[in-house]
Order: sequence, then structure tokens, then C-alpha cells
Amino acid sequence: MDRRDFFKTVVVTGTMLATPQIAHAGVHQKEIKESWMGCLVDLTLCNGCRKCEWACAKANDRNFNSLETYEDKTVFKEFRRPTNHEYTVVNRIKNAGGPGTDIFAKSQCMQCNDPACVSACIVGAFSKEDNGTVLYDPWKCMG
Repeated sequence: MDRRDFFKTVVVTGTMLATPQIAHAGVHQKEIKESWMGCLVDLTLCNGCRKCEWACAKANDRNFNSLETYEDKTVFKEFRRPTNHEYTVVNRIKNAGGPGTDIFAKSQCMQCNDPACVSACIVGAFSKEDNGTVLYDPWKCMG
């Protein structure tokens, strides 16, 4: 064994001995309640009716408006993001494919079982409610 191989062996062996064994922490499993629901949507068929916004608001006890108010298409003039009152929003995106080929894109909170946004937010602007809803408080957010 030459000097170079000796040092390689010493370094590899030392590294292996100095490296702690991988700790297998228990899987952090949150409780899943039967009342929680999922939502499957084929956005290739979305025509911008915004009924999903209304249904989401109703399901999360945020339904402050009637279904007829969601027929207003002027909301598509500006890009919208989900808020603490609207968990689902639909935006119209102009498509370069020509007139009449606009694309509608739904943006929503995913209501995760173990939401990364809650654990990552250092000011506590996100919280998870007992009913599974992930809430956002814009007054706490520092941007």
C-alpha cells in the first residue's frame, strides 16, 4: 500500500466513524378526519364560471355572497391570489394563440394535512384549524 492509498483509507475510515448513524425519526403523521374532503378538477375544461370559488367559500363557511355574484366576470381584469376570505380564485390568462383562446387558471390553498407554509412562516401568518382549513392572516405577514 503506497502513501496515497494509506491516506485515502484513513480519511474514509475516519469519516465513517465520525459520521453519526442516520437517525430514523418517527414519521410525523397528522390526524386525518373523515369530514375532510378533497377536490379533483380538470382545468383543461375550465370556462371561468367561478362556481368552484363559490363552492369553496360555502364549504369553508366563508360564503358571504350569493351564487349570482360569482357570475361577475370583471374580476378577471386583475390577477388575484387566494386571501384569508377567498381560498380559491380563478384568473383569466391571455393566450397568444389568438382571440377566444384565453386560459383559466385556478389558484387555491391545498389545505394540506401537514402544511409546509405553517411551519415555514416565522411570524405565524399561517395556521391550521381543527376542521382542516389552513388560514392566512395578512396582518401578521411581513412579506
